[in-house]
Amino acid sequence: MMFPAKNEATALAIQEGKMPGIEPEPIYENGQRVKDKYPGEYSDQGYTEELISMIDSNKDSGKPFFAYLPFTAIHLPLQAPKSSFEDKVDYYVENGWDVVREDRFERMKDMGVIPEEAQISPRNSLSRPWDKLTKDEKAWYGKKMAVAMGMMELQDQQIGQVTNYLKKIGEYDNTYIIYLADNGPEATDITGKNVSELIRTWTQHHFDNSTENLGNADSSVSLGPEWASASTGGLSWFKAYTAEGGIRVPLIIKPAKDVLDSQGALESGTSTNELAQVKDLAATILDVANVPHPGTEYQGREVAPMSGKSLIPYFTGQSETIHSKGNPIPFELFGSGILLQGDYKIIRISVGMGGDNQWHMYNTKLDPAETNDVKSQYPELFKQMLSSYKAYEKEMNIVPVDEQWNPFENVK
Repeated sequence: MMFPAKNEATALAIQEGKMPGIEPEPIYENGQRVKDKYPGEYSDQGYTEELISMIDSNKDSGKPFFAYLPFTAIHLPLQAPKSSFEDKVDYYVENGWDVVREDRFERMKDMGVIPEEAQISPRNSLSRPWDKLTKDEKAWYGKKMAVAMGMMELQDQQIGQVTNYLKKIGEYDNTYIIYLADNGPEATDITGKNVSELIRTWTQHHFDNSTENLGNADSSVSLGPEWASASTGGLSWFKAYTAEGGIRVPLIIKPAKDVLDSQGALESGTSTNELAQVKDLAATILDVANVPHPGTEYQGREVAPMSGKSLIPYFTGQSETIHSKGNPIPFELFGSGILLQGDYKIIRISVGMGGDNQWHMYNTKLDPAETNDVKSQYPELFKQMLSSYKAYEKEMNIVPVDEQWNPFENVK
């Protein structure tokens, strides 16, 4: 991966109106910088091999292990071996983001991920119709998405390497595996309009982003708003937004065999749309390890109390929900706010982010694409949820953001 050089020379170049340089992202191992350990290899493959090596070197210790494997894919820059994406190019060039978006929405219905009655969200203000592109533009954008899906395919193979290894050493049934994305798809286009001029011109100066060169190590592109919209499968908006396309992500958990075999436990392969949040994972991991949370103090330091809920009671059938209908979950991002509670969600997206800066209310189980505002149908619930958000806003001292601001055009 190549990024703007993070040193004094970069700051000086910007001050003098010159173009910053680039440098490889350094690799560290146990706090020490290492060089040339994985020359020419994609970082995710290196991470996977290191993880397996670490587990292997300690597998006979008799002690449990905790492993964290944060893949880089499919974050920008979109780069992958030709063999991983060349068979996908024609599909994305011929179909484009509008067809792919609708297809994924219908496939989610068929798989039971969303209700059959759900409606796809309308095209957002940052996305163009595919049929307005020229032939050359379709070739460029189609190949870009193929590269991204090549990266995803490689990630799938790397996860397979880890699970196959765990089976080989006899620890698969005894291991909890948690997989999730950190947020919705990347909508920033580092070659387009919704990014700062500095990043756009720096990218144009240092990289060859011609159609022929896409995917190579000296290219640097990102998904952009249209392919990000397609990647959400028809949900509203994408990364950097508090709409479902930005915050609803896959969460796949394989518990250990003792949980799966417990009386009343969820069956293996169960799919659910029960509300969970990332903070629940910390509570779950502590539960699995049988480690109580210290509360508000740890080794003489003040710490935040646990706000997540362990998922184990839900997996074992001891609880029908993870979060009760009376438990509000608020959040704010870039001047836009949400509050989740049970099946409902209130949301306000600022004008600068493409919204109307007004509060809306949706049933996210029945309407995951947020197409039907039910605020007028449930005025008392809306009032109570809004009051809870205002209390959160005050407690956290949320600083108001100019409703015209957005993080894409205003980052210098």
